Amino acid sequence: MKGKRFILTAVAVALSLAVALAVVAASKTSRADAAPLNVDQVPAAIPAQGVTLLAGYADITLMPPTSDLSATPTVSAEKALTLAPVIDSPSPPSTVLAIVTAGSTLPPPGESAKGYNAVDDRLAWVITYAYPEPIDVRQGKLPTDGASPPSPLMRSHVNFIIDAQSGAFLIGFFTE
Repeated sequence: MKGKRFILTAVAVALSLAVALAVVAASKTSRADAAPLNVDQVPAAIPAQGVTLLAGYADITLMPPTSDLSATPTVSAEKALTLAPVIDSPSPPSTVLAIVTAGSTLPPPGESAKGYNAVDDRLAWVITYAYPEPIDVRQGKLPTDGASPPSPLMRSHVNFIIDAQSGAFLIGFFTE
C-alpha cells in the first residue's frame, strides 16, 4: 500500500513539475515573440518584448540589450550624459541602455542606404529629461500673415540617443 502511494505521489509531483516547466517555457516564448509595446514614454527598464515610441511617425523601437559582447557598452551612462545636449530641466535625466532602431532613419524597402544615417539595432543610451508640466515644443517662427498658428505640440519629455560604443549623438525626440 505504501509503495503504491509513493509511486502515485511521485507521478503527481513529476506531472506538476512538467506542467510548471511547460507554462514557464510558453510564457518566455510568448514574451520573446510578442510585438513591442506601443508606449508614450521611455520606460525605466525595457521589457523583454521591447517598446515602440512615436509609432507611425518616427517608429523608435527600444529592445533590451542582449547578453553577448556586442551589447557591452564602451561608453558609460555618465559619459553619455556629458555627450548629450544639455537641457534646462528641474530634475536630473534618467538613462536606460537599449538596442535602438529608429524607423524614420531607415531607407524604404529596396532603396539604397546611401545618404541615410540609419539607426538600426544600435546599442545606445537613451537619456530622458522630464518636465513637471508639458511644454510647447514647436520650432520655428509663428505665421505673421494673419494665418492661424499651428496647434501647440505639448510634450513633457526630451529624449536623446547616444551610441554606447562610439559616443555619437544619434537622434533626439520628444515624448508625452
